[in-house]
Amino acid sequence: MTFIAALAGCTGETVTNSFNNYSEMQASGIFEKGWLPSYLPKSATNIRESHNLDSNIVNASFTFESTDVESLKENCKLSKETEKVYIFSCEIGENVANLNLFKNGKAEYKSVPK
Repeated sequence: MTFIAALAGCTGETVTNSFNNYSEMQASGIFEKGWLPSYLPKSATNIRESHNLDSNIVNASFTFESTDVESLKENCKLSKETEKVYIFSCEIGENVANLNLFKNGKAEYKSVPK
């Protein structure tokens, strides 16, 4: 299900999307539009994504199976790993993304223009 919210003022239009799982997110066309990369964990659920059409800043959060990190290791740079989190840095189109995959199964994604 997709929700659209327009914010007033100089922040531009922000679009917010919610997906139950990876398959639903994939079917929406969001990967082809460049807002999120297709190499997010396939086990992703409870996905919440928002992007600003003017600034091209993207934020997302989701839950995932904590062992489902291989696609990110193949497509992104592992910047840091601790007992609690994997921190990845990735390029997606004209943006640089940071992805924190917590080993408790929660994830945070933020993408900003280069």
